[in-house]
Amino acid sequence: RQDIDLRAGTVLVERSLHEFYDGRLELGPTKNGDPRKVYMPSSVMPALEDHLRRFVGSESDAPLFLGATGLRLRPSNFGVIWESARLRAGLTWVRFHDLHHFAATTFASTGASTKEIMSRGGWKSVAMVVCYEHASEKRDALLALALNQVAESSNVVPIPSVSPGDRARGARGG
Repeated sequence: RQDIDLRAGTVLVERSLHEFYDGRLELGPTKNGDPRKVYMPSSVMPALEDHLRRFVGSESDAPLFLGATGLRLRPSNFGVIWESARLRAGLTWVRFHDLHHFAATTFASTGASTKEIMSRGGWKSVAMVVCYEHASEKRDALLALALNQVAESSNVVPIPSVSPGDRARGARGG
């Protein structure tokens, strides 16, 4: 609970829960070792506030997600919950890991820089962003519109077309 700041709209990511083969649970560093503060879109804040009110204890160290036993949700049990939610939503082809790809591509579509995507996703290398970020047809269409605006605002003169006869005489064109 202490990692959520509803007024600022942030989530502090500084720990992850590790489950060992012997069943022990231990809070440790994030996967990349660095804490980060993530600003949440205002559109999700009401749902986050509702979740805190309904499911999270009032103690500052109360876990955000509890398992069926009322104890901290184990990573090994999360798969069962994810599978059930995925099937109820009709998203049979979606894996949990696919959310990394969705997030990186969505961040990029807003115009975020590579460094901003790395920071938000908790990735330390450009290679990870390249792995997770994908081109999208919708974004390509927006880029084409932006190119039109650049051309119109800068009075770019189109390259004149060259006829086949001009090419035969050595005129440049293409």
